[in-house]
Formats: sequence, C-alpha cells, structure tokens
Amino acid sequence: MDYILGRNAMAMSYITGYGARSPENQHSRWYAHQVDPTLPNPPVGSLAGGPNSTPVDAIAKQRLQGCAPQTCYADDIEAYGSNEITINWNAPLVYVASFLADAR
Repeated sequence: MDYILGRNAMAMSYITGYGARSPENQHSRWYAHQVDPTLPNPPVGSLAGGPNSTPVDAIAKQRLQGCAPQTCYADDIEAYGSNEITINWNAPLVYVASFLADAR
C-alpha cells in the first residue's frame, strides 16, 4: 500500500484522487476526458497499473525510452501499458485495503 500510495521512485500515488500527486488520465474507454471533454475523468479511488519497463504502447515508445524501470510511467490515456484501469489491479486493491482496515 505504501508503494501504490506514493512511496515509490515517482513519488506519486497510482490511485486517482489520493496523495499530492496522482493520475488523472488513466487508460479507459468510459472515463476518457483527456480525449473527449464531454466524458468524465476516472473516479477517485481507481488504481492505474503503474510503471512498466517494457514499452508496449506508442506513448511509452515515444516518451519513456531508456527510463529507469520504476520510472517508466506516463499519465496519459493512450499509455495503456502502465496507466490502464483494470479489474486485475482494482480487485486486489479492494481486498488489501479491506484486510488492512480490519487488521487494526
């Protein structure tokens, strides 16, 4: 949780709306404000995938060549390789957050 909330090489939270720096333009077809201003931004609490040292999308290939592995991240809707909202990121986030809340 520390890592995804900002204790990482980017000094940013990968959860929208949490921390001093957090993503605003996660890859999504539903929350695509960066592409279409009539659509909303991703909701607060959605988790982006985070850094990916393998450039798989055009944004990563253009902007992130030669980056240090934990800094290969772009907050851009087209950066699906590191900035996508997926069930396989967000379901474990809910599970771990619930576990930690119950552990107090």
